Amino acid sequence: MVAGLFTRLDGKRSNLLERCRRCSALTVPHVLPPEGNDEDTALPTPYQSLGARVVNNLASKLMLTLFPPNSPFFRYDVEPATMAQLKQELGEEGFKTRIRQRLGMIEQDAQTYFEMQAWRVPLFRALRMVIITGNALIEFPEEGRPKVHRIDNFVIRRSPSGRVLEIITKESITKEELPEGFELEVNDQENAAQDVEKTIDLYTYCKWSGGKWSVHQEILGKMVPDSDGTYTEDEFPYIPLTWMRSDGYSYGTGQVEEYLGDFQALDGLNKALLEGAAAAARIILLVNPNGNTYIDDLQKAKNGDFVEGNAEDITILQLEKLHDFQIAFNQAQNIEQRLSRAFLLHESVQRDAERVTAEEIRYMAQELNDANGGIYSLMSLELQLPLVKILMSRLADQKKLPELPKGVKPTIITGFDSLGRGHDLQKLVTGLQYLEPLGPDVMRTYMVINDYIDRVFTALGVDTEGLIRSEEQVQQIQQQNQMQALIEKLGPEVMKQMGAAQGGGGQQNVQS
Repeated sequence: MVAGLFTRLDGKRSNLLERCRRCSALTVPHVLPPEGNDEDTALPTPYQSLGARVVNNLASKLMLTLFPPNSPFFRYDVEPATMAQLKQELGEEGFKTRIRQRLGMIEQDAQTYFEMQAWRVPLFRALRMVIITGNALIEFPEEGRPKVHRIDNFVIRRSPSGRVLEIITKESITKEELPEGFELEVNDQENAAQDVEKTIDLYTYCKWSGGKWSVHQEILGKMVPDSDGTYTEDEFPYIPLTWMRSDGYSYGTGQVEEYLGDFQALDGLNKALLEGAAAAARIILLVNPNGNTYIDDLQKAKNGDFVEGNAEDITILQLEKLHDFQIAFNQAQNIEQRLSRAFLLHESVQRDAERVTAEEIRYMAQELNDANGGIYSLMSLELQLPLVKILMSRLADQKKLPELPKGVKPTIITGFDSLGRGHDLQKLVTGLQYLEPLGPDVMRTYMVINDYIDRVFTALGVDTEGLIRSEEQVQQIQQQNQMQALIEKLGPEVMKQMGAAQGGGGQQNVQS
């Protein structure tokens, strides 16, 4: 039974779930709430908001980097052997342009489908979940929006090399949501009738064997009718996502867990500072019991009244802990700075100084982005590429994708690739700045301007097809500009006389 296998695999990761719940409690508690929670369960409340800020910031940065809005995050590349074959079939003249245009249309159709299906919302949820808990499972059903399964609602088993072998998901459904063709037994129907809000566990079992995935569903130990099926590697509708995973482990480790000590220390320091501030804010007056000042007279006195007494008889209770609070505050500030840098928060880029140059800010920002280069590579392999395969499979099923040669394969162009293009762009800009003292004449003589412009747009990720003029078009425009300048210099009458003279000379030559 799948339920028994789920329970057995789930029992082997109790410590992992406890760590993940602790990470969630310090950042975004509802991402992984306490065990046995429901809508009425009180969630933990951290004593700082930095955890939620840095997690949402990093998830947003990854979302924009991996899936830029209104721009394909992949392109089709043609292998050299396939390119040579297409060259023979299409002819040498302009065949690359035609191939690029056709592939560009397919990429744009895929991007349109991606946007229309509203996949960005669940993908953002998955990114935030994987940052906190290190694990997330994204399901792409044939109908409806993708589902994001929390780590406590699925189990996974991998081989020592990291190959996913088994996935089991657990979903709670109501009686009204039972699959068509599945009926409860008499005892189950009576139990469901007694408790209207009672849910039923639906298990989905996925197993990799023989080069394909076999999938089926079970409810109460019985197989759901018409739920079994097989998928190829490219068609498999599940993407198991991890943040960082060690060899031989089935589950990953999140970014928050890697800095869990700082989060716990910051939460403890903020709690102590908050409680100390609340204690310091209390106003307690001490009166000398042997003094001449009466408390009743002070309490009954109105504003501006005269009361007999001695000011030295009244004192205010103070904690005298300002220095100790300052130490705790400075330590909390240092921890916040470390966490902000680790999670690429904007405030961490600019140092605390009166004068900070723009070049310093740019350099520090680039350094922070470079620090996550490994994450970009991992997301490209575990998220973007499988997502492209699912996307292409769905388009092929809907007859919206033409059959492509085997040598045409998708390549991810965002994430780590865009980070590399950013370095190339900065090198081009820096090189041009070094050449500026030589003067424009030297630069025009030694530099191929068209090639430089093309490289700049390539580094920016902009398609230059139809955007940059060819050498022939540039020469024609230059000739037209020269002719226009000559007309403006000599005047239209002189140009007409020159044209008439050339025409007359031509006629005399013809007559002779």
